[in-house]
Amino acid sequence: MSKYYWNEYVKTFGNDDELKDVLKLSAKLNASLITETKDYETEKIKLLRLNEVLHSDVGIKKFDIKESNDKLYEIYISLKKIYSELPVITSMPILVNINAASYGDGVYSIDFNGQQLILIEKNVELLKKDNIDYVIAFFLNTDVCVALNGLNGFIYGIEEIGTIIGSLKQKMILKNYKCNMPRRAFIHKLGIDNRKCSLIDLIAI
Repeated sequence: MSKYYWNEYVKTFGNDDELKDVLKLSAKLNASLITETKDYETEKIKLLRLNEVLHSDVGIKKFDIKESNDKLYEIYISLKKIYSELPVITSMPILVNINAASYGDGVYSIDFNGQQLILIEKNVELLKKDNIDYVIAFFLNTDVCVALNGLNGFIYGIEEIGTIIGSLKQKMILKNYKCNMPRRAFIHKLGIDNRKCSLIDLIAI
């Protein structure tokens, strides 16, 4: 171990309660079985619907993606291509239109197969930031992650979202997005059920 392994500033900047929560999860993960390969069993993937990006079945209104502006269409096409190259899909992108002209402000679920945006929430006033048109919130479908690969599935799901965002960075300029509200309140504002979905990351365009 490096002599700097025990860093006194951890106590200065850290939060003991948060550390305890993370260490509890870490202990469970460390006690779980390390599988030689991720579970890509075809039948299980089909039954869990992990070969498609899930989207909202109901909404306020639906819009044809082909009627969007060039920037939004580029985002849609980039995401669709990235997701099509994944062996399994356990994440879900939610698009927040906060300053752009297309369709109007709101929160949209993306139906890649139907080539539609599904409006699920209109009020996004608290989410607005200068010089940002779109925010993409990446959620994990936590229940299917665990069904596929147990506790390890949660880690694999985070890796999946990291891969998607890394690929997006190669295709377009991403911006930082800071929203000063509790994570649960933000999820609620998007109209998402936080009992089954975990918000992992946000990017702005």
